Amino acid sequence: MRPISKVNEQMHQKGPTGGAHPRPGIVSAIEMSGSAPTGRVRVKFPDRGNLESYWLHVIVQNSQDNKRYHGPDRGEQVACIMDEYDENGFVLGAIFSKVDAPTGATTADDDSMTYKDGTVIGYNRETHTVTVN
Repeated sequence: MRPISKVNEQMHQKGPTGGAHPRPGIVSAIEMSGSAPTGRVRVKFPDRGNLESYWLHVIVQNSQDNKRYHGPDRGEQVACIMDEYDENGFVLGAIFSKVDAPTGATTADDDSMTYKDGTVIGYNRETHTVTVN
């Protein structure tokens, strides 16, 4: 059993719907095992006074035979699904905003990845064109 603290008291205030609910937040920490990420992050919820979550698993495309990790960055806005007390949940993924808008894609047929260093890898399914800059 966890010790009672102000964080625990805040966590035990039910969320807005009393059950599982979506909640936007900002990634505050990335759990590491040595130099590799574990697939779990902590998230701060601005609408709860920047209350910080426990470690939350990030949902990924594959984790068994094929393993693919591309987790959110520290400071990135994410969408979470949380339990009624905002104690347990999952990070569904990062979400775009006016500040962090999509880049690289110019049509609905574009699949684009823009990296922090400016590298862009794109594929257009209509023209069957791969672009790497």
